[in-house]
Amino acid sequence: MDEMKRLRHAVPETVNAIIGRRKIEVPELHKVGTDMAVPDESVGAMMAFYERRLAECGLEHVIFGHIGDGHLHVNVLPRTGGELEQGEELYVEFAREAVRLGGSVAAEHGIGRIKKRFLPIQFGAEHLAAMRAVKAALDPDGILNPGVLFDA
Repeated sequence: MDEMKRLRHAVPETVNAIIGRRKIEVPELHKVGTDMAVPDESVGAMMAFYERRLAECGLEHVIFGHIGDGHLHVNVLPRTGGELEQGEELYVEFAREAVRLGGSVAAEHGIGRIKKRFLPIQFGAEHLAAMRAVKAALDPDGILNPGVLFDA
């Protein structure tokens, strides 16, 4: 168990080290790390979708995480600005597929600032309006985490 935990923590540390080295040449680079979940019965289909699309795009990547929760992290390790853009576009495809399979666009890390663009993939305009109404009712002055989930 200790060895599994060590490996689990070494993977993201290694990803960050690789990206750190690449940033020397291409400062705008960053990993594209997903955080989606699908129901247990859809894990195989989601994994096959990840692998197929990543292979088609030729993007360097690693997939790890919480398979028992239907929650795998795909980390795309871009080498160029073009690959970064391609990885970001692929993330949107992954989010759409996760929702199509009955999953969610965010799992353990929530939505926040970075993933709020994925809310419309999972929720329709009516649901988003209801969320904004609840936020407005609880925070009429917009002082609680402004811009984190909804733009001010």
